[in-house]
Amino acid sequence: MKFCESARSNSAPHVLIIDEINRAKTSRVFGELLWLLEYREKEITLQYGQQFSIPANVYIIGTMNTVDRSIALVDYALRRRFAFMTLWPVRDGKSVVLSAWLKSRGIANAEEIDRVFVALNTAIAEREEALMVGHSYLMLEEAVKAGRFDDGLLDFVWRTQILPLVSEYEYQLKASEIEERYGLAAIRKRAGLSSKGEVA
Repeated sequence: MKFCESARSNSAPHVLIIDEINRAKTSRVFGELLWLLEYREKEITLQYGQQFSIPANVYIIGTMNTVDRSIALVDYALRRRFAFMTLWPVRDGKSVVLSAWLKSRGIANAEEIDRVFVALNTAIAEREEALMVGHSYLMLEEAVKAGRFDDGLLDFVWRTQILPLVSEYEYQLKASEIEERYGLAAIRKRAGLSSKGEVA
């Protein structure tokens, strides 16, 4: 309500971002707002008697991660009121966000890290595209401060974050099979890189 009041007093576009919008029971959280999202020109009387509407200059963006199967199904009432757009970390063999981020931060081995990221997600997409790993795993301040990803940092991220995540997807595989398919050495090879990160 405060957000809408602020938007009402200023004609500029106001964007409200709701992260992981499908994690809650949306009809209970939104209440009458669901109706107002569809009928923007209407006004309703709230529980305590005040009149409420959503100004035309309010835009709502909701994000969701459909990998979590327990929340993958979206309330149909919510789905009807939003346009949907899928954001992929890798598209047509290129990273969508990571490459530009690495280069803008002056990471010396940006190309190596980007190639590893693309190769990892290409391997994962062979199983299921929706399971691809996001770029945030490799957007690290430690690399920015050092000006590069050293082998220790990359190996640490791989062993403590990426491989455990992939193991959840590939629960039927043994640890040795996970390493053989998704280990850093295997992914570097797939990316056409030597074990030192140089183009093979």
